[in-house]
Amino acid sequence: MKPLPPKTSTCVVIVETDEALRDSLAFALRVEGYAVRAFSLSTAFMKDEDAPQHCLVIDAAAKHFEAALACYRARAPKGAVVVIAGVREGRTWPEPAVTLAKPLSGDAILRAVEEALRRARAKNVSAHA
Repeated sequence: MKPLPPKTSTCVVIVETDEALRDSLAFALRVEGYAVRAFSLSTAFMKDEDAPQHCLVIDAAAKHFEAALACYRARAPKGAVVVIAGVREGRTWPEPAVTLAKPLSGDAILRAVEEALRRARAKNVSAHA
């Protein structure tokens, strides 16, 4: 399997209503070399059609969560997804999504994004095999 593309060419889109958490996530990802687009509202994300989208990090508690996830899947069907969840509540997330439980740490978000990108890539490779 080929290595992941350089982080600088990978854009992570964050949809998180908590400003402090959104800023922390964006900072941690930028420090690691990822390009980041951050949105406070799912609706703002859905209106922005220009952002490159390799990985979506979205809070399951975000208003219009399901619509934002469907919008992302329509735009980037091969994209990676990280779902931030306070409590999973028995819900299942679309594969190959990675679930990340609150409270978050910078290391945890980086591991989750890298795992989501690996899963998406593996799923895409196996789909073409």
